[in-house]
Amino acid sequence: NINENNKILNISFNQDNSRFSVSTEKGFKIYETYPLKREYENNIGSGLKFTEMYYNSNILVLVSGGENPKFSEKKIIIWDDSLNKIIGEINFFKKIKNVKIKGEKIYIICENNIYIFNIKTLENIEIIETSENNKGLFSINSLENFDVIAFLAYIKNIDENNKNIKNVYIKIKNYEKSFELNIDTKEETLSYICLNNMGNLLAVANEKGNEIKIYSCLSGDLLRCLYRGMEKAEINYICFDKSSSYLAVTSDRGTIHIWSMRGIFQQLIDINKINGYDFFIDNNDKNDEDKIKNEIKDNNELPKNKTLLFSNYEKSFARIKLQTNKSVCAFHENNIIIAITYEGKYYQAKLDTKIGGHCQIIGDIDLKI
Repeated sequence: NINENNKILNISFNQDNSRFSVSTEKGFKIYETYPLKREYENNIGSGLKFTEMYYNSNILVLVSGGENPKFSEKKIIIWDDSLNKIIGEINFFKKIKNVKIKGEKIYIICENNIYIFNIKTLENIEIIETSENNKGLFSINSLENFDVIAFLAYIKNIDENNKNIKNVYIKIKNYEKSFELNIDTKEETLSYICLNNMGNLLAVANEKGNEIKIYSCLSGDLLRCLYRGMEKAEINYICFDKSSSYLAVTSDRGTIHIWSMRGIFQQLIDINKINGYDFFIDNNDKNDEDKIKNEIKDNNELPKNKTLLFSNYEKSFARIKLQTNKSVCAFHENNIIIAITYEGKYYQAKLDTKIGGHCQIIGDIDLKI
């Protein structure tokens, strides 16, 4: 059970999902994800909107928030928990909407900009202008030494009647391939965006929360439309597993929906070859092509042709039902899915990769926040 004075404000996994942080009205708690173990905690006497971990080190990036913020919500705090003190800070002109860490870089999202800093020197590396982004929608891929980011693009389009087109565009910025791509989502508002590990697939949830679109980050093609349900839902979290074989979506409806992504790889390979793109990241990954093709050769989820127009939305392959209105989740080894709720519950569920359906809950633990 959660102390009413110490409610959860945010839950965040580290870069490889091996740990997760819980930000509360009093401080933070750090846990090992699987098996569950509380690593350390610090009641710094301040509400925290974000607690981002620098891999498995004692270095954390903190942003104040909640009903009792100790610091400005326009400030990034670099915290060394082994020393129990602040070792750096960065001030901004506007409130921080989101923050992520990858490699040596901190990505800070404010209303109309993304600021990229070196976490060790606090040197500003880049400032990216974005469209208005009150939700802090933004994603970076997790593969090391290969940086791809996705964010809301600032694009003005005029239709034939000289009226502004209000569709949200997402810009893909691929640093290793040195190119940018704008994706027209055909939506006026979005609720969540997420890149896969390799940075070649993008998942986009509409505001209603009833569909998730999957795009190629190399060609911009719409690959698949996933159907969550008819009822309006607030999408809390989207994640791919490490190999992009599955996609999971959590919402305020309490159900985690899971789709198989394996069949999409053949389509992605075909489309990228048609458009002259190299599907694989670099030459070192070429030898994985046969392995991926073997995984999907018996998969008949997608038509053999290369059309991108689907008459039917694809329903989820598997589901997990929880008593919650907000949660995050992550895929673990041996088809285990970890789910953590904002009510302070930790779940382990087993995904049956052959038949899908309702996943068996094999662990249910109270975090005692």
